[in-house]
Amino acid sequence: MTANYLISSICYLSEPPTIDLDFRDKVIVRVGETCTLQGRYTGKPTPTIVWTKDDGELKEDDHILFRNTSSTLCLSIMNAKREYSGSYSVVVENNNGSRKGVCNVIVVDRPQPPVGPVVFDEVFRGHMIISWKPPLDDGGSAISNYIVEKRDTNRDLWMPVTSSCTRTSCKVPKLIEGREYIIRICAQNMYGISDPLLSKEMKAKDMYKVPEAPKQPVVKEVYKDSVLLTWEPPRDGGKPITNYILEKKETMLTRWSRAVKDRIYPDTEYWIPDLLEGCEYEFRVMAENEIGVGDPSPPSKPIFARDPVVIPGPPIQLEAVDKTKNSVTLFWQPPLYDGRGKILGYLVEYQKAGQEEWIKANQTPDSCQETKFKIISLTDGDLYRFRVMAVNAAGISEPAYIPEPVRAQDRLEPPELLLDASMAREVRAMAGTHIVLRAGIKGMPFPKVTWKKNDADVPPRADIKVTGVETKLEMRFCVRSDCGDYTLTVENPAGSKTATCTVLVLDKPGPPQNLKISDVRSDSAYLSWKDPEDSGGVRITNFVVEKKDITSAQWVPVCSSSKKRSMTAKHLMEGTQYMFRVAAENQFGRSEYVETTKPIKAMNPLFPPGPPKNLHHVDADKTEVWLQWNWPDRTGGSDITGFLVEYQEEGEKDWITFKTVSIPESHVTGLQEGKTYRFRVKAENAVGLSRPDTTVPVLCQEKLVPPIVEVDVKLIEDGEDLTMMVVAQILPII
Repeated sequence: MTANYLISSICYLSEPPTIDLDFRDKVIVRVGETCTLQGRYTGKPTPTIVWTKDDGELKEDDHILFRNTSSTLCLSIMNAKREYSGSYSVVVENNNGSRKGVCNVIVVDRPQPPVGPVVFDEVFRGHMIISWKPPLDDGGSAISNYIVEKRDTNRDLWMPVTSSCTRTSCKVPKLIEGREYIIRICAQNMYGISDPLLSKEMKAKDMYKVPEAPKQPVVKEVYKDSVLLTWEPPRDGGKPITNYILEKKETMLTRWSRAVKDRIYPDTEYWIPDLLEGCEYEFRVMAENEIGVGDPSPPSKPIFARDPVVIPGPPIQLEAVDKTKNSVTLFWQPPLYDGRGKILGYLVEYQKAGQEEWIKANQTPDSCQETKFKIISLTDGDLYRFRVMAVNAAGISEPAYIPEPVRAQDRLEPPELLLDASMAREVRAMAGTHIVLRAGIKGMPFPKVTWKKNDADVPPRADIKVTGVETKLEMRFCVRSDCGDYTLTVENPAGSKTATCTVLVLDKPGPPQNLKISDVRSDSAYLSWKDPEDSGGVRITNFVVEKKDITSAQWVPVCSSSKKRSMTAKHLMEGTQYMFRVAAENQFGRSEYVETTKPIKAMNPLFPPGPPKNLHHVDADKTEVWLQWNWPDRTGGSDITGFLVEYQEEGEKDWITFKTVSIPESHVTGLQEGKTYRFRVKAENAVGLSRPDTTVPVLCQEKLVPPIVEVDVKLIEDGEDLTMMVVAQILPII
């Protein structure tokens, strides 16, 4: 009974510890505040209580206080600081076990200032790019943003730049060139704004420049449509070069144009495409960085856009066309391939049969620029081999050889003509085209070539070429005057040969000739003309006739298919003045027009009027005569404008004009007494004068009239005075 009681008592006095904490796993506290971690515990025997921070045992001091009882535990952190942040643990332990509680205490605050110095990454006259480092301590909360401000050193006022910068770099805009500025930066988290970080003073001016101009670029390779351009990188102005801009210009022009649109970097060579073959170009380069585009380089040396010159092929068709006892004349054709360069000339060499040495017949290609060469100073009767090489800017071609040796000796062969198909018996060509007459020639020595036209010299405009094997006569853009018989004669001491070709150039005809207008009426006119002097080599098919009112600029067709050389233009408007023109047509076109020299008026024809009728004198005196006559029977289609009065002294031949009167009567004065006169009158209209009407001779003398007396008789009374009025007419006066 006693033993059981003791065992039960011992079991009751032994109890493992328990713990009941009043705080969470994580506690956040502001700097300067008090943080209390407390709880309750049990256990028998009474457990020990140990507080640790980051696995290190805590000791009481002015800021760390322990207030434990037999059933409670408490840790107070007074006036918390950032360095008090950490993992706090409490261990309750006795002989029967232990219990542990953990709490992560975070002491939070506004962040520390950003870490300097402030770096001015880029400085320009209007803005700056700055950067800095984050604060060493973010206050236990992530940095949400930075507040950036600027201040002109001449002023005390800080001006905001941005309050929402989330990166550690910023652009500071709106600066005044030449002013010095200070920048301050504050970090901000959810608990506040840090103290500022101040920059040094910095003047707003451009720190960087555009790149310098590159040196003169070099054209490394040239082809007909592209070139390879190379250049050296210039100084970059403080900012890396990001692109090269290439420009091209034809040397005869003044304007530069962009050569390529691609961005070119970091390469310092580029193939420039799209060149025009045969044009001469210059090129230049400009470097570009973030600041802008630099000055252009000096232009490259001018180059022609053409494929590079290589060694040409050998001449072809080499043959001996003539020889004498001490010379041989060679002829050949140019190489099929000129190496994309001009053939500068040819080198000719010969070798005596049986020897190995080749002897130069000419020293430089300049001395043989034609495809013909005469080698002299040969030995009569010896055999020789010959070869010819073409030369261009790239070098000397492989030689062309004459297959068989040639013996130096005199030889005669009569000339032969091998007529080309273009030199038929008759050649027809349209005006404006090219005429080529060609014939092959053989003969030893090479014959003399003569061209004639109609047994006279060929006009200078005909281009005549003679080679060692053929001759060619070419007339470019032929005209009608090139028609004729062309005779080719070749002659050497062994004989001669002749061939004739008739050339007919066909064209539109020349203008008609001798255009005349006749028989003009109020509604028609008769036109006549002659054939053109030149029919164009073929038959005239028709004539085109047109008219034009002189008040209008437009020509109106009258007839476009006239086969005759005359016609009547109808449907004219009376009183209207017209111009006419005529052109001839053949199967090749219409000639130039021939126009009338002056306009004609559509009206019935006018004639001089008829002569006056019944001309007679009605009175005469010593020095004057009075004439009268009647109007003519016909006016000639035009109003009579007057009458011309003339007189003739008897015995004289000449008629003297008195004057023109507008009525059918005239008083002729200025005559001489005692002389006899004849008088005549002509009617006049717009066309001219009529035939005259003439009087019989009239004698100018004093007029005799029998006396006439008229007495006015009145009755009077006896004793009145008598007055009598007498009117007497007496000629001559007594």
